[in-house]
Amino acid sequence: MTRSMTSTTSADLGRPGIRAGLFASLLLAAFGLGVPLGGAVAQNAPAGPAAAPEATSPSSLQSLQSLLDRASFWRQHGRPDLAQQLLEQVLSIDPANVEGIYQSGLVAIEAGEEQKAAGFLERLTALAPSDTRVDRLKQSLARGRISPALIEQARAATKAGDAAGAVAFYRQAFAGLPPPLEFAVEYYNALSGTEEGWAEARERLGALARRSPDDKGLQLDYAKALTYREVTRRDGIAMLARLAPTSEEAVRAWRNALLWLNAAPADEVLYRDYLAAHADDKDVADRLTVLTAPMKPDTADRAVSLAYTAVADKRYAEAEKLFLIALGFDANNTSALTGLASLKMNAGRQKEAQDYMDRAVAIDPSLKEQYSDLYRAGAFMSGYGAAQAAARAGRLDEAERLLRPLIGAGYKEQRLAVALMASVKERQRKYAEAEKLYRSVLKARPGDKDATAGLYRVLVAQNRMAEAKALEARVPADLRERMQGSLAAAEADKLRKEAEALAQAGNAAGARQAYNQAVSKLPGDPWLRLSYARFLLRQGDYQGADGLMTLASTGPAPSAEALHAAALYALDRGKPQEAAALLNRIPGPKRTRDIKALADDIALKNTLKAAQLAAASGNRDQAQATFRSLAQRKDLTPAMQGEIANALSELGDKPGALALARRELAKPLPAGAKFGDYAALLGVVAREGNESEIEPLVARLQPLARNDDDRRQLSALRNGLIADRADRARQAGRPQEAYDLLIPALQADPNNEGLQAALARVYSSAGMYGEATAIYDRLLTRAPGDRDLALQAFWAAMGEGDHDRARDLIDPLLDSGWQSSQLYYADGLLARAEGDTGQAIRSLEKAQALRAGELGVSLTDMSIRPGSPGTAPVPATYPPLR
Repeated sequence: MTRSMTSTTSADLGRPGIRAGLFASLLLAAFGLGVPLGGAVAQNAPAGPAAAPEATSPSSLQSLQSLLDRASFWRQHGRPDLAQQLLEQVLSIDPANVEGIYQSGLVAIEAGEEQKAAGFLERLTALAPSDTRVDRLKQSLARGRISPALIEQARAATKAGDAAGAVAFYRQAFAGLPPPLEFAVEYYNALSGTEEGWAEARERLGALARRSPDDKGLQLDYAKALTYREVTRRDGIAMLARLAPTSEEAVRAWRNALLWLNAAPADEVLYRDYLAAHADDKDVADRLTVLTAPMKPDTADRAVSLAYTAVADKRYAEAEKLFLIALGFDANNTSALTGLASLKMNAGRQKEAQDYMDRAVAIDPSLKEQYSDLYRAGAFMSGYGAAQAAARAGRLDEAERLLRPLIGAGYKEQRLAVALMASVKERQRKYAEAEKLYRSVLKARPGDKDATAGLYRVLVAQNRMAEAKALEARVPADLRERMQGSLAAAEADKLRKEAEALAQAGNAAGARQAYNQAVSKLPGDPWLRLSYARFLLRQGDYQGADGLMTLASTGPAPSAEALHAAALYALDRGKPQEAAALLNRIPGPKRTRDIKALADDIALKNTLKAAQLAAASGNRDQAQATFRSLAQRKDLTPAMQGEIANALSELGDKPGALALARRELAKPLPAGAKFGDYAALLGVVAREGNESEIEPLVARLQPLARNDDDRRQLSALRNGLIADRADRARQAGRPQEAYDLLIPALQADPNNEGLQAALARVYSSAGMYGEATAIYDRLLTRAPGDRDLALQAFWAAMGEGDHDRARDLIDPLLDSGWQSSQLYYADGLLARAEGDTGQAIRSLEKAQALRAGELGVSLTDMSIRPGSPGTAPVPATYPPLR
């Protein structure tokens, strides 16, 4: 079962007659005219698109679909005669072709042959009565022939910038009916320029763009329409940025949209992305300068805003100066007066505090009640506000410490502290303590909705469903839906955990079923969708995963969490620019610390990607210089430094990568550090460093693994170290030692895919190919899209002499376009084993060229020469495993 080869050989293609015939056929096909491949071109045929097709049956290069596409092209470009010729070919081959009949009816209408068009409509209705094209043809027949003069007037109005006038001409031409498909794009483009028609145009162009994702022109039209309104302008900018490398018009539209944008500080990355490709654009650079310039206290409101920021950061002296600057602009600014009163009170300067409060109350008497008992309330609210800030930032232990003095001290507002403490305990998963506190709040205020909802949640978390349902019956109606949502969330979370366990056990079908049930119970949860999508990615179901996350982030107003989850998914799919665009849609006030950190991480990823592209194009020195420069920055997190170290390692600078990882791991651990922040750095040391140094580092960082994700990463790292040691033992010719290392680890974690793959490699090296193949089959069932795993399974099949299985494994990898030297090396060896020496030489020469690119050397520097007759050029660096 060798790879299919074309019947025309390379020697045939070199003959002038064949080459000329192919060129002529392809050229004519490009203009919508067909001749049979290899057939003679008529000597006296008229040149250019007006030439009629020579044969009524299409050649092998002209499928029915290509004929229909070309007919549609000519019909839309004012040549119904050529369209009719092509449609006659379609219907001579397939008289029941629905699209061919539909288009023939349109051509007849344009020619004014209404009776003939009615005949096509009758045929279409008989063949496909429920097809949407039946209604469209009816509409076109009712409308009659579209006036070319009106269409030209509409286009002229569009060029003149008169969108409303253009729309009026189009509607007159269409007799008030919806636009025919061939005029839909230009009509909706014009409509998008009108105030009342923009929403409809955006929706229609979006639908057309989704149906034709490869139509760059249509994608550009849709992107431009999105930029016409502020609410979707960032989405349009993201699309235009993707289209710009191949379209000058997209570049112009991208630039215009950035100049129109009502930019916020979070939009800085949008301007930097553009300027990275167009550094000499002064207008856009000026907008970036304005955007990134620090706010100045040049008005009362700005001074007050900066003052409250300073208070939040505990820069009280600076805050006082800013409040006073605000009063210099506006002596009656009550926000500044009350802010100064609070500062003075917290500093123990009660007389000054009272003076400022008296001035504020004189301006706005309602403040008197609001700020009653200022001194005591000020002390309470200062501590409570700090506790709130700590809780919002996830510093739960700090929040608990700040709240304790506020409970039981007789403060009038004490219930607020008790309620917040209950919430903190709930988030710490100390459900029994949280329950006691929520019940305390409800005892004092039986109607407190938030406390009722909190109590309900902790009861559900403790699996006390009967009590939760009893509580649900006693709460106000407006809370019941929220409570039912909590119950659905609990059930969905249970199903998610079940799905994860099934997936870990290798039961992909069961996991998929559990995930589907979970999503049906809680369809709006973006994190549940992200978990399911990641599972589908591991299964190779990219379309299903994309669909799940598209639904999570679309809609009129997706939540910050939905956009955050979608951005993480975009990173999983290797699309950092799309991830940045999603985060940019999150309003500033809703950007949590995690979202801001992710945005910084994405900006770094985009820089890394640009440097990696530079390396791929031959600028390895430039890429390494970029990475080394980034490594010197003081503001990068350990996780970001880990990415840089990985990038240096991949470029071949293993000493530099190791030095960077060691430097970062030697630093003191900051408060709030997580194990996941250091996982990449540990991985670099594990790969490039000494075996003896990694274990102390892991032991030092192990206490940071406080949550499930960190514990999973720690377990994965430990198992990875075991698999690496086993691989080294195997490669050194000690398979029994490798086996003895793996078996205890597999007994502790029998479903670990990395350990199982390492065991399969041990079996292969020991000649136990059947045992290795059984493991690879199980692993590929769980992760059918894993290319490295498929290549390892290939080597097991080769060792067993099962060339058919080897070909089944390698052909999908070749068809995927994966440019891997190891892949083509493997294909070369298989082709040689199959007796196809020519294919073997071609694949091995390509492997050698790819390997030279991976190593950053020329072909002449490789250890062997390509193309030796009768021999396979095998790069010495490749072992027959891994």
